[in-house]
Amino acid sequence: MPLLLPPFDPDLVRTIATLLRPRAVVPDDCLRDVNPEAFARLAGYWNVAPTLWLRLRDCPQAPTLVREQLREAFWQNVRANAERRAAASQLISTLNAQGVVPMLLKGACQLFDPPAGHAGTRFMVDLDVLVPPGQDRISFDILCALGFVPEEGCDTDAKHHWPELTRPDDGLVVEVHKTPWAGGGTAEAEAFFAASLPIANVAGNGRLPCAGHRLLHNAIHAFDWTESSPFGQAAIQHACDIDAAIGLTDLRQLLDFAELCSFRGSDLDWNWILAEADRFGHKADLQQWGAMARELFGVELPDEAATWNVDRPGRRFRARCYRAAKAVLHTMGLLGPARRLKSQWFK
Repeated sequence: MPLLLPPFDPDLVRTIATLLRPRAVVPDDCLRDVNPEAFARLAGYWNVAPTLWLRLRDCPQAPTLVREQLREAFWQNVRANAERRAAASQLISTLNAQGVVPMLLKGACQLFDPPAGHAGTRFMVDLDVLVPPGQDRISFDILCALGFVPEEGCDTDAKHHWPELTRPDDGLVVEVHKTPWAGGGTAEAEAFFAASLPIANVAGNGRLPCAGHRLLHNAIHAFDWTESSPFGQAAIQHACDIDAAIGLTDLRQLLDFAELCSFRGSDLDWNWILAEADRFGHKADLQQWGAMARELFGVELPDEAATWNVDRPGRRFRARCYRAAKAVLHTMGLLGPARRLKSQWFK
């Protein structure tokens, strides 16, 4: 059975987002009018099945198909994340021995500091590691010396991270980042380390971004520089209509944002976060992502941090040019369909 691709039915997206809402109380009849197969497919595509299992395991109305697949996804992910946590601890100690204090990014933060309290629900493919400026090459070489195999054909100079590294023994994938996101530089990396926090319950010395930087990074990653992100393109082109982008919203990533806002609200200085976003040229990304978090997850945010209708004509023009060029390449047969790595539990 083929896996459905976005854009998904906005009503179904809203239903699943309502079930995923932090602190939400799930009614017994929450799936009464939902197609079980479509529900399971969407949950599998965005890799939110582990969290949905925690929400629905006591729901008597959940169809058998949904219950079985969500339960399987949950336990697979719990086991995988336990292994990743151990691997991350080992990685931190190994880099420490060479004088490097690394920072975990994105999903890897959830292994040691999950806002909702469960380190097993966040699906991830790799460990993203940011190292202090000037230490990225030696960190990459250290992992290669340990047997990690770099991907071939990666243009290191054009990317914000070194080639993806895979450990043959267990398939662990690590990315050594020079800067937090594409288009960033030394200033972003220095800012992240300056505001970072130590990782608790780890043998070595590792860092995590502060809650504000985690939110900002999450929002920027959702847009993925817009030209290569269907969601980003929809957000820019439909700044007056949030519904146009709902079917393309990465629920796993938006859930990270929502949980940080809901469970770490006392740690968030929104004036500072907005200033940081503006400083690095991503305020509009943060505002639109915040608006989507408010729309789908009911997150309470300041209005300035949750504004969908933002004006950025330069980005809109570039997005239109990108789509026009892509259409020409498709017509000429020079561009194949995009592929996206998804979880292996559901096909």
